[in-house]
Amino acid sequence: MGLQLIATGLGDLFPATCVAVAVTGWCWARLGRLIAAVFATCFAGAVGAAFILKLFSNALAPPQATAGLFTLSDGAPSGHAAGAAVVYGAAILIFLRVFKGLEAGLGALYGLAVIAVVCVTRLSLHTHTLADVAAGLVVGGCFAALFDKALRVQRPTAAPGRAVELQAVMVVVAGLALASGVRISSTQFL
Repeated sequence: MGLQLIATGLGDLFPATCVAVAVTGWCWARLGRLIAAVFATCFAGAVGAAFILKLFSNALAPPQATAGLFTLSDGAPSGHAAGAAVVYGAAILIFLRVFKGLEAGLGALYGLAVIAVVCVTRLSLHTHTLADVAAGLVVGGCFAALFDKALRVQRPTAAPGRAVELQAVMVVVAGLALASGVRISSTQFL
């Protein structure tokens, strides 16, 4: 398996769900049940919204092979981009709102790097148009913004530990999910 396929796999439904479950568990243990429930709900909402939008684009938009770079194709929005944006985008918000210092910055940088790599590889592998990827970022970003609102309202009451703990959990779970070889594509359902 090539490096591009491994990198783009971080946004695949199975690895993204595994990381989302791990972040939900971390939130439950460190930030409280409400924040964990909001995170899980935002992830499920982003996945559901991307799936519903894919149903419409599959019926209405041109095939990806004939769509222009700035045109939505029948695969819009990119589910990989949406998944990465909501999971890693919400994690970035946790790093920046809950933690301070270098660890917070490194955690946010990790999240940004994953989102960027997933988006770039969706384009370089010719699986989506730029418009598809942007649509996926918007879908995931909207749900990450909802999570941000909850995070600002519901401040953690106890010391949440260290940022490196959350980052390590995310890296290990993502690595194990990728190593499993399990992939879930919308083409299996549409």
